[in-house]
This record gives sequence, structure tokens and C-alpha cells, in this order.
Amino acid sequence: MNNDVRIVDFEPGHFFAMPLREEDAADMAGIDTDYLLRGWQGGRTVLKKGIPVFFYGYREHLGTVTLWLVSSPLVDSMPLFITRLGRHGVAAMFRAGAHRIEVCCHVGNMRSLAWLTRMLGFRVEGLMKQCGPNRQDRFLLALTATEHKEEKA
Repeated sequence: MNNDVRIVDFEPGHFFAMPLREEDAADMAGIDTDYLLRGWQGGRTVLKKGIPVFFYGYREHLGTVTLWLVSSPLVDSMPLFITRLGRHGVAAMFRAGAHRIEVCCHVGNMRSLAWLTRMLGFRVEGLMKQCGPNRQDRFLLALTATEHKEEKA
């Protein structure tokens, strides 16, 4: 890993210090900041030269993992690193016993949708209308352990 890049435990200050992608800001519009920060407890932050670039984390329940990710425009300077991190994380979740990983993506966030499907192998399962506390439409994406193994073959 580059000496300028570190992965650390998420702290609320990271959220306030990170410039959000326009798409991620739209996805979080209207959601109470305290609510967001509670949901991100236990997550990780990618720092580049001390600046937050990317947050991620997950919740597991009975073998199904719900993944969350938030990025800044700074990820454009490190696409290979972020993709490798994503692939490593997905593989680690399946090795740990997950059988399904889910993630939601705001319908207007085409950049994240493309990354999740093309680079990490997720597939769109459907559209969830008025989903979450801000009642925005989101795509539900998923990847199963079987699909992940098939992709490797």
C-alpha cells in the first residue's frame, strides 16, 4: 500500500472533513446526520495524505451482509486501489461465511452503480421505491457466494 494511503477506523470527524461526491450527497440529502453517523459505527475510512477519501462498512445478519460505501471525488485518483479493496472485502466476507452481500445505490448514482456491477460483480435485483429515511428511490444490488465462485472460475 502507498505510504500516503491509510485505512483507519471511521470517526465522525471523517464525515465532516470529506468532500462528498455529488451523487453521494444527493443520496444522503435530508437524512439526519446523527442517524447516518450511528449507522457508520464500526466502519473504516480510507485516508490519502490524511484526507478522508472513502468510507465503508457492513452489517451481517444470518449470513446476509449489508454493505455501505460513501466516496469523495478523490477516489478518482486511486481507482485501482479502491477496486482492489472492494474485491478483497467481498472475498473476505464470503470466506467468513456470508452467503449474500447486498448494497443499495441511489438511482441517480450511475458512477457507483457501474463500479458495483462492473468491478465488483454485483447485479441489480430491483428498484426500491421511496426507500430509507429520505424516501428516495434506490436500486438493490446483490452478490451471492455461488455467483462469486462462478465469477472466479
